[in-house]
Amino acid sequence: MKSYKWYGKNFQGAFTSGEIEAFSYKLAKFYLSQQKIKCHFVMRKMNFFIKTSITSFEIALFLKQLALLINSGIPLVQACIIISKLEKKLLLKNIISAIKNEIELGKNLSLCLTKFPKYFDSLSCYMIELGEQSGLLDKMLFMVSNYKEKTLTMQKKFQQALIYPGVTIISALFIIIFMLIVVVPRFEDLFSNMHSRLPFATLCIIHLSHFLRNSFFLLLIPPIMLVLIWHYGKRTFSIKNVKDKFFLFIPYFGTTYKKILLSRFSSSLAATFSAGVPILESLPLVSKTIDNFVFQKEILQLQNQIAFGISLHTAMERLSFFPPLFASMIKVGEETGKLDLMLEKISTIYEIDIDNCFNHFNKLLEPLIILILGVLIGGVVIAMYLPIFKLGTFI
Repeated sequence: MKSYKWYGKNFQGAFTSGEIEAFSYKLAKFYLSQQKIKCHFVMRKMNFFIKTSITSFEIALFLKQLALLINSGIPLVQACIIISKLEKKLLLKNIISAIKNEIELGKNLSLCLTKFPKYFDSLSCYMIELGEQSGLLDKMLFMVSNYKEKTLTMQKKFQQALIYPGVTIISALFIIIFMLIVVVPRFEDLFSNMHSRLPFATLCIIHLSHFLRNSFFLLLIPPIMLVLIWHYGKRTFSIKNVKDKFFLFIPYFGTTYKKILLSRFSSSLAATFSAGVPILESLPLVSKTIDNFVFQKEILQLQNQIAFGISLHTAMERLSFFPPLFASMIKVGEETGKLDLMLEKISTIYEIDIDNCFNHFNKLLEPLIILILGVLIGGVVIAMYLPIFKLGTFI
């Protein structure tokens, strides 16, 4: 989306000017002609301070605001105009304006949203399309927004659980590298006048200090390689497949990660069932919301078995990814005719279990990190003071 300044005459013949957002110069002129404005010139406005990122929480908030305005009886185009005026982030404002312009040309909201796949996934667009067809657009927007918020809350908890150990370990590594490059050489100068043999631990630390000072660039290779693998792994099937399998088989972490995937699967499937989507259409849509190739394959196998007439809980029992309790609760939901409610209950149970895992993980992690830091930093300090202690025994 680009911003264009324009100057011309309106349908009454009066001179007027303003700004308009469009993907191209031709589209900007077309949108103005739709408003019966005869342009004298249209010039692109240069924006040097555009915030290019839009968070998923902002997308969820936009959908909820849209649902509230539609529920209040405000037409869709007018609702987009109101939200666009209130929005401060220019990129999101431009997207909302583009959606509004497309709706004015007679297109459905769901079709407009599909033009921004980076921000609106296929499941959300499909559910909004069902809302348009059934005349329950506001309720469907509420449902999609709540589903997004629930998913994002779980992701945020997962990220927060990793921030503390990650920051602590990286800080400790920087402190150790600083000690090896700056502090250890001072001790080495002090020990150079000693005629006795240095302890083995001290020699190891001094040799490591020499290696870092002479080949510091080698330290940059591992983080650069990790960043490249992480970046290109999102696009390369083989790397992503290995990475996804690795995450699932890490002790303790892999079990919690699997529970997060099952919780997201349950909430996504519950949302599609509540919207009236048939199960054979729901599963491919739900698989696209799961960012793990291993689980995606399991969901597609689930779909293939159901296509042959097998019930959902029986298909789950045949697949290793779904725990027995999960399949048992699905069976109860199918027998009672309340599968969507059972899926929501399963998702809630997993969320509580995941919260407990995170709390337990943090309690275990704090003493473990203190122990690791004590061994690493304390080991360097003790190794440097061993010759001084040895010298003291001779005195």
